[in-house]
Amino acid sequence: MNSTKYNPNKQAPLWSDKKAWSAWFKSFVEYHKKNKRPNSYNIISPVIIELIKENEKGIKYNLLFKSVKQKLTTVSTNSISIVIKKMIKLGILEKILRKGIRHLIKGHYWNSHAR
Repeated sequence: MNSTKYNPNKQAPLWSDKKAWSAWFKSFVEYHKKNKRPNSYNIISPVIIELIKENEKGIKYNLLFKSVKQKLTTVSTNSISIVIKKMIKLGILEKILRKGIRHLIKGHYWNSHAR
């Protein structure tokens, strides 16, 4: 396979040596490859949409939060809160008060985002 190791202190091989350049570039990419964290919005939003679809009249904010946390145990509560706030900001969800309790219902842009 590729026996070339990338060393940041050494210069890259010349372009004329195609095999050496190719091996060096592959090692360069492997060296600088970062482990990206998964996009939490793409993980959490389908679960939220599913829960809102089940409850046509809306769902209490705290109940939604707890339900998402039960389904996705590996996701932090902070990221769940961020996704809910982002969905409210985008107009996918809407906050209303019923008897002093916050409820989340379908927002103005629900049909264009939730399928």
